Amino acid sequence: MRASKKDNNRTLWGTFQNMEIMYDVIYGELVDSGVAKVLPEPVWVDVDGNKVDAEAEAHGCKVAIELVHPNCFLMGDETGCNTNMKTDGHVGGKKHMGEARTRGCNKRAIATDMHFAVLPFTNALGEPVSALCSHICF
Repeated sequence: MRASKKDNNRTLWGTFQNMEIMYDVIYGELVDSGVAKVLPEPVWVDVDGNKVDAEAEAHGCKVAIELVHPNCFLMGDETGCNTNMKTDGHVGGKKHMGEARTRGCNKRAIATDMHFAVLPFTNALGEPVSALCSHICF
């Protein structure tokens, strides 16, 4: 077996049953807040969200709720990076920074970790809502 970069707890937690529980909770909150409504009967929809009659024309599973206000359903996904390039695979394992077009002793190794995180938010229509940035230094 190859090594995995993923956390073991993620593998243990990420079961179909746990995903169903998570989505049931999210759908319940959407309905309770008025952002979505429960459909009388689940329906097939195409990739654009239009109702279709046959599974062959559908995209994904049957849909049991309908978003009434998709602009009010916000999603955020944290992403970030480390500006330290010491493990980027460069020959010798180090990157140096310095003045452009110069050589020699005025370059120094980047030795400290500098992390940053970006939190992009979109609504259920896929439109950007805002972007927050936080600087975290270690």
